[in-house]
Amino acid sequence: MLCRLYPVILAALLISTGGRAATEPASGTQELLGIAGSSLDFGSVYDQVVRQELYSVTLKKSQPTLRVFLSIISSGKMIPSNSYKDRVKFDPDSGSLQLLNFTAGDTGTYQLILTASNGTDFTKSIRVRLYESDGFPFCREEPVLKRKRFHIILIVVSLLVLLHIGIFVWVKKRRNRRMI
Repeated sequence: MLCRLYPVILAALLISTGGRAATEPASGTQELLGIAGSSLDFGSVYDQVVRQELYSVTLKKSQPTLRVFLSIISSGKMIPSNSYKDRVKFDPDSGSLQLLNFTAGDTGTYQLILTASNGTDFTKSIRVRLYESDGFPFCREEPVLKRKRFHIILIVVSLLVLLHIGIFVWVKKRRNRRMI
């Protein structure tokens, strides 16, 4: 039961330690961490002041070079690439960007390009690394039969240890009585 919470705990840790994109593009490469099979949240890629001056938002993946999507802000039109169709969630009003159902194959470096109305580009590099949700070896689901067998073995071993300790204490007390 607790094992199902580990991906949630990991996601909370990633967010609290800065595993999200900043609200304004800056130079340099940022790292974004996520869990395979979950949504990868880039956060808000711009704020309301920047939005007023924007013409488009583009997200590209490097190696192989692939445009993930292009959103033309003024028309509200979003054009995802075929491989990311139905996997990109972008809100032009808030700047919120998510990639849904992320896989380990989606790791790499992404370029977020904000193009202003005057043609100026602002680019931010984001390196994406993903942690597999089954990366917790102690959380792999095992068949119920194996779990029951493990619990029975654990109980038997515990009883044997207690019996051994009891016999040791009994023998020690008998020796002490004989010495008196």
